[in-house]
Amino acid sequence: MPIAAEFGTGQVFWSILWFFLFIMWFSLVISIFRDIIRADDMSGGLKAAWTALIIFLPFLGVFLYVVVNGDAMGARAMTEMRAREDATRAYIRDAAGTSHADELTKLADLHAKGSLDADEYAKAKATSDRELTTSMSTSRANSIHGRSAFGNASIALDEPAAVVDLFADNCGSAVDGGTGEQSEWARARS
Repeated sequence: MPIAAEFGTGQVFWSILWFFLFIMWFSLVISIFRDIIRADDMSGGLKAAWTALIIFLPFLGVFLYVVVNGDAMGARAMTEMRAREDATRAYIRDAAGTSHADELTKLADLHAKGSLDADEYAKAKATSDRELTTSMSTSRANSIHGRSAFGNASIALDEPAAVVDLFADNCGSAVDGGTGEQSEWARARS
């Protein structure tokens, strides 16, 4: 007779419950071993004692470890998480580079200190603006593959003004904060 015919609904439920509890237990033991290995405040002998206790008396060892070191285990996990988050943020900041506003601020500071004269400042600002424009065009080209997001009208990707005009044409005139007045940018464009 097939095994499935011998299992009732209650037996299937209990089997699933025991399987879930086994996975949970296994996960808890792995996290405790991980915590033991990474604990800086424990000596090697103490780490070996905890490991032996968990291996030879698993239920008692896990229970005692959680009771004795539960707070420290949580603190170590939080510290590790914060360190990982800080490393991720630092990597993102490094990969993203400086923003256009940061570059302009640095240029203005150098100009104010007298390190740059008016002509050098104007050239550096124009170069920074040109790099931003090129970056925006390239980004737009990569995201829409040379086609408008508002239809099939092609846009000249080397002219960011065409993108802005296309957006303004499709979304109405640029207004300032819902007051109905055109913004300075919209007045300059018209």
